[in-house]
Amino acid sequence: WQSWNRLTDVILEGKPARTLPDPPKMVDWLDAFITAMQQYGSERAPVVIDMLDFSKVKRFIDVGGGSGAFSVELAKRFPDMDICIFDLPEVIPLTRRFVKQAGVSNIRYVEGNFLDTLPKEDFNMVFMSHVIHSNTPDGVQTLFSHAFHALASGGQAVVHDFIVNDDRTGPPWAVFFALNMLVNTDGGDTFSESETRKMLEHTGFT
Repeated sequence: WQSWNRLTDVILEGKPARTLPDPPKMVDWLDAFITAMQQYGSERAPVVIDMLDFSKVKRFIDVGGGSGAFSVELAKRFPDMDICIFDLPEVIPLTRRFVKQAGVSNIRYVEGNFLDTLPKEDFNMVFMSHVIHSNTPDGVQTLFSHAFHALASGGQAVVHDFIVNDDRTGPPWAVFFALNMLVNTDGGDTFSESETRKMLEHTGFT
C-alpha cells in the first residue's frame, strides 16, 4: 500500500515510489517479503513441479530461489538430486531458515547476483521462478545468457512468471503486476510469451 499510494506520482515522474520525495518507509521489508514468497511458493510448487520433466535432471539450480519453496518440493521428491539455490547474500540466511524447517538435506547454497554471474557447473535445469519481472529487458537478456552458460549440453531453462498477452491487455493479474513493478522497481515489468521466447532464442536456446 505504501508504494501503490504513490501511483499517480510514479506515473507523472516515471520513477519508482522509493525514489520520489518523501519515499514510503520500508522497515525490515526483506524478511516479510521472503516470508510472503514462502507462502505463495509452497502452494504453487507442487503444481509447477508436476508440469516438468526431471527424468534427465541430476543437477538443478534455483535462480533467485528466495525461500527455497520450489527446491524443497523437488528435494522431497528426488533426495539424490544435486539442488543448488542461488540468491543474494542477504537472502540466503532466510532461505536456510525455511529449508531447515522443511527438514530436507540435499540442498546447497551459492551467494551472488544473477545479473553478474551464475555458477558454471553443467546444470541440467536452470529454474527461474518470478525473477524476470524484476528486471529490464536488458537485465532479462543478461540473466538468460548466464543461464545458457550455466547449463550442460541439452539442459533446460524453465521460466515461471506472470505472462501478459501480446497486446498487454491481460490476463488481469499479470497486467496489474506490471503496475506493481512500476511503483516498486527501477525497470521491472511483465513480459509476453513471444517477448520471452525471443530473448531466450537470442541467447541461443531452442
